[in-house]
Amino acid sequence: MKMMNMILEHDYLNTNNLNILNENSSIVNEQIYLNTLSPDNISVLYSKNRFIPSIERDLYFYVENIEEWFNKYVHLDEETQKYLNDNTDFQTAKTVNFMGFFGKDADSNIISVVLRNISFGGTFRLYYKFFYDVQKNKLILYRNQLPYSWQDIKTLSSIKEFYWHRNKKNKLNLETPIIVTEGQYDSQFFENSIAAAGIVSTMIIPEKLKKRNLIFVLDNTRTSRIYRASINLLKMGYTVFTWPQRMNPFKDFTEYAEYYYWAKINTFYAKDNDLPDGLIPKIVGSVKLSFQKYADPTDELIDEMKNNLKKIVLSGDNLVSNKDLKTFDKRFSIIYA
Repeated sequence: MKMMNMILEHDYLNTNNLNILNENSSIVNEQIYLNTLSPDNISVLYSKNRFIPSIERDLYFYVENIEEWFNKYVHLDEETQKYLNDNTDFQTAKTVNFMGFFGKDADSNIISVVLRNISFGGTFRLYYKFFYDVQKNKLILYRNQLPYSWQDIKTLSSIKEFYWHRNKKNKLNLETPIIVTEGQYDSQFFENSIAAAGIVSTMIIPEKLKKRNLIFVLDNTRTSRIYRASINLLKMGYTVFTWPQRMNPFKDFTEYAEYYYWAKINTFYAKDNDLPDGLIPKIVGSVKLSFQKYADPTDELIDEMKNNLKKIVLSGDNLVSNKDLKTFDKRFSIIYA
């Protein structure tokens, strides 16, 4: 299905006005952060499903009414308002809740705001990204949906210093290996990491991160897009993570984390007959597993999971570098077990 590509040639996203968002801004201070909410709040429960440690819940905030939030913090010019009015997903968004965070660059400057809908079943996904316009003193919605092509690199290049983001309290250490993942929730499993926020955007590396020791961890889907991105990154001299065959059932580290967690507490069902209420069936390999709706991992288990993933990523057996296209081709072509 062909996706609509909104051309970024209008004033709504004036790249000359994009700027760092001050941490003392009302946009930052007025949010409802997860560490201030009760343990049974839906956003806190969702943060557990995303394996966010309790000590990091002050980095995420809760949005109960997306329309009110847009009206208060987002510059809604006529064109953007029309886009939202005509957007089916946004009409659905009015009926659900969101969890958000402030995306930071390598120096921990706030460069973006990200909202993701709260969904435990994974059947409905909404993702909104905003940049700060210093003249309007408002957030600007980045409403372009990246197409399944490479033509959007030029557009992304104009905002590349504001696109990659992380959500950590510490600064990025530029002198040690930096893990770059496609998505934010995958990058959270690693301390020295940053999210490229998509496959296409892996090609628009921020100036400060160019020529650094970057290890790219792309999703485990083995599509032509993943292949082309990986080959280009290798040609540029970066390192690419190759998924070991035993992890083929998992699309990304978030799925692996789910499996790891439920395996630890032994909540697996080989068949879906008479499953308890609140269980979500999931296919791993040829076996149907069923996961409870709400995960409740301890901080200790999350640390254990992070250490395990770090060993997997940094293992020499799973990395390809030094422009070794032959080795990557061989590993990429392995058929799913």
